[in-house]
Amino acid sequence: MAFLGEKFLLKYDGAAFLLIAAGVSQVTLCSNQEAVVYSDAYLHQILLSYTTAIYAAVCFLATYFSLKYMTSTVEETNEFGDSLPTSPNLTDQEMQTSINSEEGDFKSFSSLKKSTRELISLIQEIPFKKLAAKYRDLKAMIRLPMLALVCACALQSSLNQVELKIFSVLLSSGTLSESLMFTALVAVLIPISLVLEIYLVNVAMKYYEQIQVMTVY
Repeated sequence: MAFLGEKFLLKYDGAAFLLIAAGVSQVTLCSNQEAVVYSDAYLHQILLSYTTAIYAAVCFLATYFSLKYMTSTVEETNEFGDSLPTSPNLTDQEMQTSINSEEGDFKSFSSLKKSTRELISLIQEIPFKKLAAKYRDLKAMIRLPMLALVCACALQSSLNQVELKIFSVLLSSGTLSESLMFTALVAVLIPISLVLEIYLVNVAMKYYEQIQVMTVY
């Protein structure tokens, strides 16, 4: 923070530190202290169970709904942008001065047509009292789509690891040729999960600041 010239905000930074510390402590305390060796038969049994299929379905549903939520937010953000009057004579500096001014009226200032990413940043900076009532919920929830995308990305990453483990277990147990249809399905899902993981991160970075996305990621 000292090098970047940023301020420590107890409301956000303190809460984030406590959550991280609690998560790390919980993982440490709940971890198994004894070395466990799983047999190929046991791995084959748990990885090919119905719970794995349910987990895969949850990962893909989370991906679908996170992208749908982002699309909905983009549409509402663009609607907010269309409601702004345009004026080529107003600079970004003048706009920022109007936003930060206590006496300024948000409805009175105008701007050039901005991209969705710029509008999302603008909404985060505008005080609630200067926003129309219909856009206040948008401001309050403006970062949730980013969190949903990053969470869906994490799920796809974990699913990719499960798929790779299934493939390796099938290979090591000698049952790869006995279930060709299932093996082919796993082989198709592996690149799909990998591509979705990359795509979700890029969608998040398309509409939000990279420092926000990568910090959560």
